[in-house]
Amino acid sequence: MQKSFIALLLIGSLCGFPAPSCVYSQPTSNHSIGVQIKPNVELLGFVYFLGYEGAQLETHDSYLKNRSIKRSEWYSYGFSVYQHYKRYQSSPHLALIMRYAERIWLDYLLNLLLQLNDFPHAQLSAQIQERYYLRFSPTNDPQEAQRNASQFIDAMNQLYGEVDFDSYLRSSTKLYNQALTQVKQGLPWKRFIPAIEAFYGRRFEQYTFVPSLTIPTGMGFGLQYMLAQQDRTFHVFGPFKPQQFTKRTTLNMGFDDPKHLLELSTHEFGHPFVNPVVDSLPAELIQRTAYLFEPIRSFMADQGYTSWKACLYEHFVRAGEIIIAQNLGHRRQAARLKAHYLTNRHFIYLPSILTELDSYNQQRIYFYPQAVKKAMHRLVEWGSHIPYKQVSHSIHQDNEWLGIQVKGIRQDGEKIAYSRDFPVQRLTASQRDSLKNHVLDSLGIKSAKVVISPSPSSNADVMFACRSCGRRGNLEVYGDNFVATRKINARRGANYRFPIHLRLGVGDYRLIYRSWLSKPLETCFRVKSGSQILVQIK
Repeated sequence: MQKSFIALLLIGSLCGFPAPSCVYSQPTSNHSIGVQIKPNVELLGFVYFLGYEGAQLETHDSYLKNRSIKRSEWYSYGFSVYQHYKRYQSSPHLALIMRYAERIWLDYLLNLLLQLNDFPHAQLSAQIQERYYLRFSPTNDPQEAQRNASQFIDAMNQLYGEVDFDSYLRSSTKLYNQALTQVKQGLPWKRFIPAIEAFYGRRFEQYTFVPSLTIPTGMGFGLQYMLAQQDRTFHVFGPFKPQQFTKRTTLNMGFDDPKHLLELSTHEFGHPFVNPVVDSLPAELIQRTAYLFEPIRSFMADQGYTSWKACLYEHFVRAGEIIIAQNLGHRRQAARLKAHYLTNRHFIYLPSILTELDSYNQQRIYFYPQAVKKAMHRLVEWGSHIPYKQVSHSIHQDNEWLGIQVKGIRQDGEKIAYSRDFPVQRLTASQRDSLKNHVLDSLGIKSAKVVISPSPSSNADVMFACRSCGRRGNLEVYGDNFVATRKINARRGANYRFPIHLRLGVGDYRLIYRSWLSKPLETCFRVKSGSQILVQIK
């Protein structure tokens, strides 16, 4: 996740002083997942709140977009640190730091600071590769970049002493210990890292979680660097939710969500695998698909992705999340992620990318970089559908699905056809219109000319027979693109009709009955047409 040091508005124990060990390891196949608090990360987050975010919260506090919570509450801990230290806002060291930091992405700064000795003894050593500080020069001049980066690091050293950051760390030991405890208790189980490595076909020597109290709530970054011929990757992240740390509340530093930690870690650890592969793609593939960014530019910008390459990183990382969840047996999570990313987050090219990555995942006859290149060629083909000599298109929609069909003839005489269904049951009317328009615009079709036809009644009536079900329970239906859950009342020993008010097209489905009276019962069924289907649950 790339965020500018300034653009962030848009969206235990510590090593170095007495306390229990600041590293926790969970065994995996050949290595461990470490959990560490990094003082350099904490100082960077401290600088962000002191130099920018804190003053904004104090003078222009507002509600988060689509949320009923104010920004000052969401960033409660960072804001409290700012209020305690805001007398240092006029520090010349802070001014110098902000002068450099406001032009550089936050993940880039973090990647550099993780390689330094702890402040106030940090310096830019010869072991650090040029690419980790080159952005400190607006013209990519190595000598200027080295000089500016050294000045930035020295100013951080000076600010550390000026505000007595050591005292802050010591006084906050209890809070950091609680953050570490929450993360340790929520660590993904031992199959997590092997599943990631198996999918991407690569491994790192070290995987480290770096929770932070000063990195803004909800932010996370996947980082990597090489040291002593060993690739290391880090997941640096702020709290998942508002913190409780006053005497009037029960201590909670906002990291107690194992499910969110697993999903966020799969995403952020995915970046060190994905980004170098996308970076190594032929420039021609990036250029020939760049126009696909225009239909979703505004939606991507709202999420902090302001370039086509950044958008590609996020598409491939999210595709990896979906397939890794499937590989781990989390089919419901995979379906939910796919629907969410496609409809709520506007990653409309995921289906094309997933087609190639699914094929790679199942066959394993070539490597992940080749799969990415194949997916990019598929996006090129998407673009080759235009311009059309003749084209017709229609939309069928109901409360659950948006179906888009396009048929046409290209200028060279080639016949093409596009048909895809999008799950929209959780979208507002305006969100559905946006999705429809973006898909059509990406195909080169003026959405104003689209004729919308009401969807015919095509719900498949699913009947089930169950002789071991309890009186009450839930039926869950899993398909490729959605998860449906319905509560039922049933009497044992009889057959009951269970209409699912979704458009069940041709395909395979999985049905699970859950009741507190018995163990979950599961079966699979296939829909061949819109006719009645009898499903036996045993």
